[in-house]
Amino acid sequence: MFTGKECYRDLKLADDVSELLKCLVHNDDINFIKKKLVEIILFLRYETKTRGSLKGERTESLGELEKDVILFLNSYQGQQFENFYTLIYELIVQIPKFKIYGIDITELRDIAHDFDAEFRYDDIFGSIASDIRKLTHQHLSEKVIHKIEKFEEFLHSDKPSAIIEGSTVVNATRDAKDEMLSSQVFMDLIFLKNKLKTAWSDEGESKNHQKRNEFFEIMETFLKRYGTAELEKLNSFVEFMGYFDRARGKIADSDWLEIKPGRLRYYLKKLIHDISFSNMQSKGEILFSFITADSLLEQVSFIYYSNLVNGRLKYITDDTYIEAMRVVIDLAFSTRAVGHGTKILGRFAFLIKRIMRQLDVRPDRIAHFPSIVEAMNSELENNFINLKELYASVLLEKNNSPALTSILNNTIREKSTHLLANMINSVKSFEHRKFLEPYDRILDIINNRRELPLRSFVFEYGTGRDIDYGEFENPEFMGGKGYSQIRNTRIITDHVLENFAVPPGFGFSTLTWSHVKSGAFPVDDLRDELSYIISSLEERTGKKFRSETDPLLVMARSGAVASMPGIMDTVSHIGLNREIVEKWSITLLEPERAYQAYITFMLSYAKSVLSLNTRSVLRETGFDSVVSVFREGLYIIKQIAEAIENTINEMTGGALPVDPFEQLYNSTVAVFKSFENEVVQKQMKNMGIPSEFQTGCLIQQCLPVLGAMDCSGVFFTRNPGTGKIGSEYEEQIEFSDGFFGDVIADGTISPNTIEDFIRLHSEHYENFRKFKYYDERIQRFPTDIEFAIRGDKTYIVQSRVLKQSPIAQIINSYDFYKENIYTKYKLIKRTAFGLNKNITGTYLDRKALSEAPVLAQGKPVNGGAVRGRIITDHKNIGRYEGPLIFLTESNVPTKVIVDEKRFYGYISKEGGVTSHAALVAIGEGKPCVTDINWEHGARDGDIIFGNSLLHEGDYITLDANTGNLYIRDIPIMEVSVVDSDYKEIKDEIFSVIEELVAPVESE
Repeated sequence: MFTGKECYRDLKLADDVSELLKCLVHNDDINFIKKKLVEIILFLRYETKTRGSLKGERTESLGELEKDVILFLNSYQGQQFENFYTLIYELIVQIPKFKIYGIDITELRDIAHDFDAEFRYDDIFGSIASDIRKLTHQHLSEKVIHKIEKFEEFLHSDKPSAIIEGSTVVNATRDAKDEMLSSQVFMDLIFLKNKLKTAWSDEGESKNHQKRNEFFEIMETFLKRYGTAELEKLNSFVEFMGYFDRARGKIADSDWLEIKPGRLRYYLKKLIHDISFSNMQSKGEILFSFITADSLLEQVSFIYYSNLVNGRLKYITDDTYIEAMRVVIDLAFSTRAVGHGTKILGRFAFLIKRIMRQLDVRPDRIAHFPSIVEAMNSELENNFINLKELYASVLLEKNNSPALTSILNNTIREKSTHLLANMINSVKSFEHRKFLEPYDRILDIINNRRELPLRSFVFEYGTGRDIDYGEFENPEFMGGKGYSQIRNTRIITDHVLENFAVPPGFGFSTLTWSHVKSGAFPVDDLRDELSYIISSLEERTGKKFRSETDPLLVMARSGAVASMPGIMDTVSHIGLNREIVEKWSITLLEPERAYQAYITFMLSYAKSVLSLNTRSVLRETGFDSVVSVFREGLYIIKQIAEAIENTINEMTGGALPVDPFEQLYNSTVAVFKSFENEVVQKQMKNMGIPSEFQTGCLIQQCLPVLGAMDCSGVFFTRNPGTGKIGSEYEEQIEFSDGFFGDVIADGTISPNTIEDFIRLHSEHYENFRKFKYYDERIQRFPTDIEFAIRGDKTYIVQSRVLKQSPIAQIINSYDFYKENIYTKYKLIKRTAFGLNKNITGTYLDRKALSEAPVLAQGKPVNGGAVRGRIITDHKNIGRYEGPLIFLTESNVPTKVIVDEKRFYGYISKEGGVTSHAALVAIGEGKPCVTDINWEHGARDGDIIFGNSLLHEGDYITLDANTGNLYIRDIPIMEVSVVDSDYKEIKDEIFSVIEELVAPVESE
């Protein structure tokens, strides 16, 4: 036997594989063994699939390969079974099985030699006889099988001559052919061919009972041969035999779907698992036999499922959906059987099975299938990534890595794993069609109406209004924000929350703008409807639009079906001009507040309606930040307001309307048109939302800040980044007293924290907790609420489902379960997709940090570390190669979001976790640091951090775990972010799954 370096020589023959396996028996390094098994598998696959055969120095080499695999399995103690088993399975599938089927290699060799000896000098058949003997000497493979089969075809044909796989046969008469067919030596040759086919287990028929019976007969042979007392003591053996006997009893009058081969294979794998960890006698032979049996079962059921998945179930309907789920279940078990996917794949299969049994009494539970199937899909993706990681190091070392990569892909494509992926894609296509049904239903209702006034597309909300809109009361028609405001109104009214209110407002449906553009009604109708809305709001609020003493101010804000924070437009404080502001300010205790409101209107109008860069507008006044402007006294702020007005009109030729109604009309149109930007279109297309459903527009009373105690902010009912781990409070609040809420969303101010809110507004915090209690139980999701406190009342300005990190979603869902908001099934539905994620984080090397000076420090958002080039102008994206980090003063531009793959992190000058930059980072799962003190330098591209001057395109290291920035290149490490608290929660969720699937698994 080879030792030392010779033990691990290059693989060229089956003999080399045998020697390597003998060496691995004595090696304790699991990772090294894995690598060598990968090399063996790639070698075997490359030889058999690319060159067509597996050679040895002699005929017996192939038989000894089987023996050495069994020897290796005898030494295996079950280490890293889930990962290791995939390689063991692949290894056994690739090698011929002689001993297991009781085949005598010497006898097979002698048959080929006898055939050659008898016909060596035959004028007709001498060439093929000699070639079969030569081929058999080293191969005993598919090449031999194929050559004999082609020879047999020729003997039954009418052709007198042919080239049969390289062997020439000339002038064969019918008599000569018949004599050959009837000779004993040819019958022995066919015997050789059939034995070889058995050794390679390449039988593939699935529908006829004979092939199914063949599998069960082979399985029974194995069980009789290895049915030792040790084996029979294993519980997994009892489980497997019980299911095996039931399956065998069904084969006469059932198809494969009824026999459930995947379930049978699931129990067989459990048995293989237990044997792997045992020390029983003949362990290697038993493992080899049972894995071989499973590979045979894979083959005899594969064609049946292929026809089903790629035929009748390729396009799933309501009538075939449950049948499709049954196939998903069995293919999930089959996928587990070959070592693809972790344990949770099988748990999800059992969970679907349990839910299916409840559908008669709980038909609503069918809604849980999509998230579980999506989690299965994630499992398959993770599995392929894991396989690629296993094979990666070996592939990189090979010159023929493209061919080997193709072979790696085939390890999945030729198995039930590939069928499961196809089945999941068909289910997802069906689910998307179901997703579109509410949209189609709304369109049908509208298209069937004879008259279609614009009023049909308008709804009303706010405290004091509770109108039932019937079939139109849904986020598809009203948009997410509009629908939530109706829900918020009902929460406040139904539960008598006296200190809460929803500002009065109206909403245009998400279908409005597509109908305007199509000419379904004239644009003038939009003016008429806005006039009606203003009259109604005047009546409800007691204020007057255009009033100079107590003006009604409104805001026009977007409200699409799906939430896209900061991407579409909002115009606030509509209803002001210079004359109104001057007279209104006289009536206020703090007259500068009127000018603050006017400046806020002008800047939001300039951005959303006139497409101006508001930073440029503001800089013309000598200020860089609206916050610094608002801190000035009346005289200065009045001058700044006038300067901003003049600057906008100079830039646009007088496009800032004086008439408040024109402001409202133009703002409304701008909000509708904001849906047409590139990012929104991309996201809506990705979500598959029909093009008719664009953004709604909410016309809602605006609540200006009139005093230092007026508070605006954002209330997250749960922490979006960490759930609650690492924080004293499960909620998160960011706010500012004396400022309107847009300065928080835009990241132009560093907001106060939840601790500050509890200290300064303790009564409002307790009120929020009451609102949160009802809101989460009705919506059944954590919520992102924009609020305004005016006096003793809290106004819900808008709300939407909270965007969360994967960790936060799992933690918060578990909290909901413990608080009886979620059932066990809802808990799994919300967490299934993330449970199997290998959640890792990037961290800077602590040793290197001790010597690295900090460039700047801010607030960390979303965690993680990254190194990249800083960029402040989205127009320069194409100028730089490598990862980019976007440096913003407020919002993240649309162009940056479109090119999100180029950006690895974000830095915001102001703001906290609720700022636009932070929400973009959380949505994309990227590191972000806010509240960083930086300025533009004197020259274009200069960036000043404190005393340091950098330039656009320079590299920095961003650490969103601490909030620090560094110039130095610090090593970044990827480690698990799963702490003990999070792990405990995941374990609890897994225990819930176990509780749900146990009755089905143990049946």
